[in-house]
Amino acid sequence: MEGKATEAQTAAAKGDTLTLFKITRELTSPGFGKTSIVKDKNGKVITREEDQCTRWAKHMKEIFNRPNPEQSAEIGRSARELEMKRGSITYKEIEKTIGDIKSNRAPGEDNITTDRLKADSEMSVKCLVELFNRVWAETWRKGIIVKLPKKGDLSQCGNWKSTKLLSVPGKIFCRVMLCRIKSSIDKVLREEQAWFREGRSCTDQIFVLHTIFGMEFIDLC
Repeated sequence: MEGKATEAQTAAAKGDTLTLFKITRELTSPGFGKTSIVKDKNGKVITREEDQCTRWAKHMKEIFNRPNPEQSAEIGRSARELEMKRGSITYKEIEKTIGDIKSNRAPGEDNITTDRLKADSEMSVKCLVELFNRVWAETWRKGIIVKLPKKGDLSQCGNWKSTKLLSVPGKIFCRVMLCRIKSSIDKVLREEQAWFREGRSCTDQIFVLHTIFGMEFIDLC
């Protein structure tokens, strides 16, 4: 188990998503990764399966349901309204999103994978266009929580990573909305801003500054 955890961490560090996906699928398959030993916060062993499930549910709630901050952030109303694309989601938007989204991804509660949508992209786009323009599916808010082992005592809940598998169609919908927002925000951002913008990086700006300082140093000499 720890060997798989090490492999997964190495793959994640290298950006090897395919290997990471395969290990994740193996670890989350029925019967794999289950441990008969679970301990509570005080180190007491929990043996009953029902009590183990209760312990895991409580642990997941502590991780994902953070308490609200004592002081809420004061965000004022923007003086400028963004000219964002509105109206129905188009065939072209969904077609582009399905093409951009990565393959070999674990499905959500609906068991719809990216590969399944890409297998017949034309039919997938037609179905999703009709769906997205009619309804916001409540099931897209739900996900499957899976646990991946880290190093250490695996009877401790804190030595497991938790991840949530969301619905792929729901991700496509969100990505279409994100593209609309990004295209409208890019029009009002300064040209000098690079951080948190697609295709740009602060590394380029740091390199330019480093080069300028280097040239100034040469001139002084």
